[in-house]
Amino acid sequence: MKLKGKRAIITGSSSGIGRAAALLFAAEGAQVVVNARGSRADGVGAIDAVVQEIRARGGIAVGIPGAVDDPTFAANLVECCVDAFGGVDILVNNAAVYSEEGIGRVDRCSFESWRQIMSVNLDAVFNLCRAALPHMIAQGSGRILNAGSFAGTGKMGGSAYSASKSALFGLTRAMAADYGPYGVTVNCYNPEAVSDMGGMEDQQVFDDSIRHWEEKGFRSPAESAYLLGLGGPEGIAPWLAYLCSDQADYINGNIFAVEARRIALLAWPEEEKALYRDAAAQGPWTLTQLEAIAPLAFPLVNRWPPLKGEALRKWEAA
Repeated sequence: MKLKGKRAIITGSSSGIGRAAALLFAAEGAQVVVNARGSRADGVGAIDAVVQEIRARGGIAVGIPGAVDDPTFAANLVECCVDAFGGVDILVNNAAVYSEEGIGRVDRCSFESWRQIMSVNLDAVFNLCRAALPHMIAQGSGRILNAGSFAGTGKMGGSAYSASKSALFGLTRAMAADYGPYGVTVNCYNPEAVSDMGGMEDQQVFDDSIRHWEEKGFRSPAESAYLLGLGGPEGIAPWLAYLCSDQADYINGNIFAVEARRIALLAWPEEEKALYRDAAAQGPWTLTQLEAIAPLAFPLVNRWPPLKGEALRKWEAA
């Protein structure tokens, strides 16, 4: 058992990827706090069902419903884990929300949708980490995983959802730098699976979504064909369990794309090319100089060039 004796909190674990992680973590010996908002149609019953399934398999789990974007509840959730199991070793910030407005363009996303998504996808992570980290620092070890998304790269356009996940990339790296010396690792995973996120548990809904992104030019036909073969949430859970194991203490501050067939490490945001000038002696760049040298130093191509007429109308309708 790779996680024997570990005390874990997994948010959004009444279904989908969180549920798969809770079941695997418990099978590997972890004591698991199953958490979800409890506002779905099946409500608290879905949380209880996961707890009972874990116990039926000989594992240890408790279920605690509540909204982790509420800082008071987030702090209480961590204390519940400490009270039940004697501490907290693992925090998987898996809970997230997704909506049509939230993945839409900025001018089509209401401020209410923006705030809801930021609250659940970003504020909740802050709340829980802030509550759990003192315990991890005191014991000299800990594992934190944050659920990102491919949308966080910005390659699929969007507004609130993309921004919330991109912010988690930065927060993950920053916390890794701040808490690595205490024996705490912080990593982020971008899951790709047919799950219940935004209604994606239905294969047809998922397939239609993939084709939509292809029509918008955000995915190539080859990428779409590959993604249509994605598996379910069970393909994500093993990597999460590995990152939370003692054997993965060398992995800290990294972002991974994860699905059943592949695990990919995203590049760090380092400078690729740079222009230098002795500004003290020569003064700042002139626009004429930049016009001459910038295209040579940065041979970039606009991935999303302007469209006109029928091409623009077709793109907007996609």
